[in-house]
Amino acid sequence: MSVVNDVLKNLDQRHAQEQMRDSVAYTFTQDSPRSYWLLGSLLAALCLCAGFALNVWYQVNKNKLSIDLPTNLFVLDEQLEPVLPINKTAMVFNKPIAPKEVLVPKKMVTKTAQTVAVNKAVTYIKEGDDKAIKSILPETPKVFQDEVKLRLMIKENPSIVFQYIKDNYQNYLYQADLLAMAAQAEQRSNNHESAIELYKGLIVQQPKDARWRAGIAISLEISGKLKSAKHMYALAIKMPNLPLALKNFSKQRLAILR
Repeated sequence: MSVVNDVLKNLDQRHAQEQMRDSVAYTFTQDSPRSYWLLGSLLAALCLCAGFALNVWYQVNKNKLSIDLPTNLFVLDEQLEPVLPINKTAMVFNKPIAPKEVLVPKKMVTKTAQTVAVNKAVTYIKEGDDKAIKSILPETPKVFQDEVKLRLMIKENPSIVFQYIKDNYQNYLYQADLLAMAAQAEQRSNNHESAIELYKGLIVQQPKDARWRAGIAISLEISGKLKSAKHMYALAIKMPNLPLALKNFSKQRLAILR
């Protein structure tokens, strides 16, 4: 009987609880809306950081120039003029004119096939006609071919030029023409620290050549060393033998940096 009584008692208690619950005004719970303030704050902070980083990048890069430098920027104004090879067998040496000596017309030095080819190649170089240069190149002397091939390599694939020079020319550090090509190639490949060191070597070897001051100034500027770059640009402009194209370029860069 105690079990039955306990069950009945529990039923009575449950019934009483139900009646009490029903007598209380209907209540309900409502989920509070989710708060997105933390996510919003995080996004705002990220936007601020991105804006700050972009501003810093702009300040650092606003004065930097394009790496797409003109191909013949470092070429001396008269350097591309063809030099005709001398035919020694046709050389005529002047002799003292004896009294009453009759002057006989001397035989003119004629152009060889290689000379004609060199002249054509130089014209094509000036015009920037790479296809024509390659077609005429086999007809030119080997020493001329080697230089022109390096020039074309600087234009088409500058990143391999320095290693090519190191592999094929043991004494390149003591040859200003090879050192200059290596420096320009490294500059065009954005290896400006390497270009700076190469231009330093050129300045030591040829301290009176203004091209190397302007060349190192370009890499110094792109590397962010603006004070040194301005000094080198100004120094190059004051030197008498700076090629016209490079002089105008240096003046433009110096005006921007000021």
